[in-house]
Amino acid sequence: MRPDLRVAATIRPRMDQHTLDCLDFARVREILGGFALSSLGRGLAAGIRPMKRPELIRRWLRQVEELERVHEARGVPPFSGISDIRDVVRNCAPPLRVTADQLAQVALTLAGAHEVARWMAALPADCTELRHVGERIGDFVTVARRIQAVIDERGQVRDDASPALRRIRRSIEECAEQTRTVVERLLDEPGVRRCLQYPNHTFHGDRMVLPVRTEYRGRVPGIVHRSSDSGATIYVEPAAAVELNNQVTNLRVQEPGGDQPHPVGDRARSVRQRRGHSSHARRAGGAGPGGREIPHGAPV
Repeated sequence: MRPDLRVAATIRPRMDQHTLDCLDFARVREILGGFALSSLGRGLAAGIRPMKRPELIRRWLRQVEELERVHEARGVPPFSGISDIRDVVRNCAPPLRVTADQLAQVALTLAGAHEVARWMAALPADCTELRHVGERIGDFVTVARRIQAVIDERGQVRDDASPALRRIRRSIEECAEQTRTVVERLLDEPGVRRCLQYPNHTFHGDRMVLPVRTEYRGRVPGIVHRSSDSGATIYVEPAAAVELNNQVTNLRVQEPGGDQPHPVGDRARSVRQRRGHSSHARRAGGAGPGGREIPHGAPV
């Protein structure tokens, strides 16, 4: 063979951007993403590129074949609750930039990943590839339970997240109940009721106020917070309730945890400490998120 032909024979064709555009590869990604069962899968589908590693391609195809068999017998893996939490996990590093609601989503995802791993571990012995994927997911159920112990499914910090928080919220409830008693006593007074636009209280922020007719300004002692758009009503915080409302406001400032560690920050540190383990699991099957390959251990 001529030298120039031998050289030509060793040149491997490259899948450049022009070729991808001719194949409308963006549409291929879009169609593939439409079959994904989670936002993570859709994100991975949006970043796929042609693969040059034949053995890895064969492995992915074996995974698909196994999943087809399992799907007919058992259905799809339990992806309920799983979402893309990568940005939240990154924000668990100092300075803390996560909320209780975001950590609740982290807990749901970690608990969901645990269920997927259990589902894969229970597969038949001939599903070697899928079982291998399950082994690489990692077990974060302890972190999920620690989060759920202090943050409920609505993303609210539980009253018993810390002793200080429990005391603060009990005091808030007591002050709020006293405020309601004061306001209801005023509503029972004929002289006060005569001044109101309607016989009930309302709120300005978290402060109880009374809807006083503008012509009766000054007849109900207290602080005027605002007026209605028409100007016919002013909203007055009764003088007898001001101090109680101030106490509630001051207690809410202390609510994150008083002199105890912030429950959200404490659980965020737990997530941060396990971040390296989750990243290792995510990289186990490929080049990682945003790279050139689809990690075969990632949920789709």
